[in-house]
Order: sequence, then C-alpha cells, then structure tokens
Amino acid sequence: MTYLIHLLEAILAVNLLVLVHEAGHLLMAKAFRVPSLRFSLGLGPRLFGVKYRGTDYCISAVPIGGFVQLAQGHQHDTGTSCMDCVSPWKRILVFFAGPAANLLFVVFLFWLVYSVIGYRDHEPVVSSVVPGSREAIAGLEAGDRVLQVDGKRVITWSQLVLALEMDGLDPVTLTVRRGGGLEGPGHEANTKVRILVLSPGGGEALGIHPADQTIRLRLGPYRALEKSVNKLWLLSRLMAQSIAGLVTAEIPPSELVGPVYLFHLSSKAASAGPASLFYLLAFVSASLCFFNLLPLPVLDGGQILLTFLQKVLKRPIGERSLRLLMHASLFWLVLLLASATLNDLVRLLGS
Repeated sequence: MTYLIHLLEAILAVNLLVLVHEAGHLLMAKAFRVPSLRFSLGLGPRLFGVKYRGTDYCISAVPIGGFVQLAQGHQHDTGTSCMDCVSPWKRILVFFAGPAANLLFVVFLFWLVYSVIGYRDHEPVVSSVVPGSREAIAGLEAGDRVLQVDGKRVITWSQLVLALEMDGLDPVTLTVRRGGGLEGPGHEANTKVRILVLSPGGGEALGIHPADQTIRLRLGPYRALEKSVNKLWLLSRLMAQSIAGLVTAEIPPSELVGPVYLFHLSSKAASAGPASLFYLLAFVSASLCFFNLLPLPVLDGGQILLTFLQKVLKRPIGERSLRLLMHASLFWLVLLLASATLNDLVRLLGS
C-alpha cells in the first residue's frame, strides 16, 4: 500500500514536469498574442476542466503527458494572431519555450534543495587510503579529518575533492586532525593536528575514500542559486554526452530507461524524502528538455528545424512531405519507447 502511495506521488511529480513544459509554450504564445484553444494535462478524451479567456484548461483520461493546442490555419480573431501568421523567429521561441521552462525548473528544484530543504554531504574524514598514492606517501591515514587545504577551511568531502583536483602543479598543504576523525567534547585530548604536504597531482585519481559520516547543509539564497546553475551546467553536459553516445553507439540501447522504471525510481525517491525526489525530478526535467529538442518533427526540436528550413527555403514544406516526416518520426518514437519499456521490465524482473 505504501509503495502505491509513493507511486501515485511519483506520477503526480512527473506530470508536474509536463505541466511546466506546456506552460512554457502557453506563456510564450500568449506573449505573441497567439490564442490557445486547449491546455490539457494528460492525453486522450477530456474528463473535466474549465474554460477561461478562450482556453479550455482540462484534465484528460491518460494521466501521462499533456499538450497545448495553439491557434493555426489563419483562424483567429481580429487583434490576435496564430502560429501560421507570426514570424518564424516567434514560432521558434514558442517551440523552444517548453524545453527552456524545464531547464529553469531544474534550477528551481536544485535551489529548493540547497537553500530550503537542505542536502547531505560526506564530512572530510578519510576511511581508507590507496597504497602508493600521493596521499599515502604524504602520510594520510584512515580516520584523519582534513581541516584545511592550503590554509582554506573545508567542511565537506566535496570541498576537499574540488580543492585537490584543482591543485595544478604546486604541492598541497593539508591541515589534518588525527585521532578518530571525530569532533566534539571528549575527543580533543586524543587528537593531534598535523601538517602534511602532498606532491602535485598531475591529473591522477584521488587516493582516498570518504567515511560514512555525513553533514546536512543549507546555503544562502544567492550561493544556492550559483550552485544550482553550476549543477544544471554539469547535468546538461552529461545529457549531451549521453545523447552523443547513443547516436554513435558508444552507449548500447539496453541502457535506455523508459517510463515504467522511471516511475519505479520516482516512487523510491519519494519514499527516501523530498531531497531525493527533487534531485530525481531535476534529472528527469533536464532529460525532458533534451529529449524534446531532438530534431524529430513530432517534437519541439523538429518543429524548430522545420521552421528554420522554411525560412531558408522561403516557402512552406509540402504537406505530403511533412506527413511522411511526421509518420516516420512517430514510428521511431514508438520503437524507442517499446525498447525502453522492455529494458525497464528486464531491470525490474532482474531485481
């Protein structure tokens, strides 16, 4: 019963990402005075909804996905426009607004985690040292707590790793507390502060591993925003590399994840707490952005490409050619979804 509750939470959370995506299209279209006929959360037959200022805001039968239906075919009132009447660059902005909204939502989710909910990181306590590594040669031992790197205080393992990876060609001075790696009353008498010098890293992997001790942190609003943007940049690079790997066959199709396993992961993340769920939602939101930017006519990226081609060719693409492109891309998407769903079932049955 608990799993079903978390699964329902996951479905609602993923649909929130769809809502954000479609709202991006809607708001940009309204900015260019393009009427929206229907804004649907879900697919299939309309269940219920409300009409407001000419738009039918509704819930549809299939609780996955959604869409916004914008006016086109030169059928609009005086004083408004439609997707066929606005300039190509405005159409491109309307199509791009959905993925852009997902990226902005990624930043917002990370910001909530870093500044409101709080996040956990390992303390800078060493659990083990790789023999022969520069850390072992310098004298680091299991249980050491790193206090400073080159005179700068570190309070998390991430700060320690970043400082050691950016050392360049200069030696690194570590201030270490030895004697169990713990802080607090009763431990000071058994601890000693030592100064250790690490040789330049030269790009080699770290030779130390973190202990299980963690700390919960909250950042200020501006620092959280900066960290969220940096996290989005790293996530975007990961997405781009993953798509390139799939295209070049460096990543096998068996690594694809479909909606079944996605909802399974979301339900587990929901049970682990809001921070875990928000992290996963940020990843899914970024994935939704990059997926929709693929150059397929049924997706936003394909519509952007077609609009650009029409601008270059200075004529609309033939209806028959457009229909063939739509059917071919839809067929490819169905195959992709079927393959990913099969992978999901294999993963779930195997676990």
